[in-house]
Amino acid sequence: MDTIEFENVSGIRTRKKMKKYARRTAGSLAGMFLVTVAFAYLLHYAGAFCLPYIARTFESFLSLVFGTSAMQSHAAAQDLYTSVMFTEFVSMLSELLTFILPFALFSSKILSQNFGESFSVSGKVKPLQMIAIFACAQFMASSAAMLTDKIAGFIAPSFFGSGTSASQMPEVSLTLPDLAVYFLSLCVFTPIAEEYVFRGIMFKSLRKYGFGFAAVASALIFGLAHGSVSQLAFAVAFGLVLAAVYEKNGNIIGCVLIHALNNASNFFFMVYLPERTDVVLTSQLNLIYNVITGVLAVIGFILLFSGGKKKTAAEPAGQKEQLLQEQQTEYSEQLIKFEQSESSEQSENSEQPKTPEQLKTAEQFQNSERSENSEQAEQAEQDEQAEQAEPSVGLSAFFSPCTVLLILLFIWNVYVYYAF
Repeated sequence: MDTIEFENVSGIRTRKKMKKYARRTAGSLAGMFLVTVAFAYLLHYAGAFCLPYIARTFESFLSLVFGTSAMQSHAAAQDLYTSVMFTEFVSMLSELLTFILPFALFSSKILSQNFGESFSVSGKVKPLQMIAIFACAQFMASSAAMLTDKIAGFIAPSFFGSGTSASQMPEVSLTLPDLAVYFLSLCVFTPIAEEYVFRGIMFKSLRKYGFGFAAVASALIFGLAHGSVSQLAFAVAFGLVLAAVYEKNGNIIGCVLIHALNNASNFFFMVYLPERTDVVLTSQLNLIYNVITGVLAVIGFILLFSGGKKKTAAEPAGQKEQLLQEQQTEYSEQLIKFEQSESSEQSENSEQPKTPEQLKTAEQFQNSERSENSEQAEQAEQDEQAEQAEPSVGLSAFFSPCTVLLILLFIWNVYVYYAF
């Protein structure tokens, strides 16, 4: 009874310690995200302060090199600043400096994860399966976003009905180079950057506290990085699916592919088609796309949640079976040697029968060997069960001062998004 009580107390202490470390890790990740937000605001205001001086220098450079007048140089510079190509290049450069590089340094110096560990590309990814899982993820995320919109509109229709769609492009005519750069930014650069940070760094560093906690925590931070209630619901649901894909495949390529497909569909229906076709054709193509996505979503759901363990999880069990077989073989060899020695002694002393003490000693040897082998087998089975039973902490470990501050920042962004 005393042993059982001690084990229970020890287990409680272990869970409390694990919860403490989980809260600390999630808080540090949320705090690092807040630092990147501060870097982005600092770079924005620094750019706004330095922009007039940079503009004058650039206009003087145009006048000096091309021999244009001051008015012509000013007009050319204004066209460049307002172009989609220029703004997207600046956006990618800003995301690289204020988001990717800080998290890369944080991962290598604080979390002790190099780039190869965070951005793992080892293993095979089946593109057709990823397409089906993408359809499942988009269906689940869109359903969550629609349900959240309905609930928010029912609670406060005058407030939540005033927001504008943040995914729509400005009402400007986009040239082919503009579309190419926007596609590169939205469908290539952004998926790689976000999956590297949210799945490669955040989910991977939280995975030791259980898959459920790591998936929910990384998806929540991913959702809080967006600026509206519907985007929060969409991103959280989408992030949960991406975490499951990362857990199933063991690499980040599948997550990047699914994220890129989602952004590409938004680009095609919200940016490209409105520039090239009328509203009727766009709605018809959207209906066909939704039907195909619905069919693929069923296949993706089966692929995503079907059984199947990773190969790495089966290796320790195989090693234990091999060790157990070796122990059994060693026991058999010892038993054969003992029987041979006994038979030789019997042949030498055939006229002298075994005493009861000798028989008892042989029986004790066999029983001790068998009990030892049985104990080793039970211990191996217990070790295997302990490894298969992964640790887990509750969602309450997600909340820390940094995560609460991140939630408050999201609430402020929602207020700005809908009020202004």
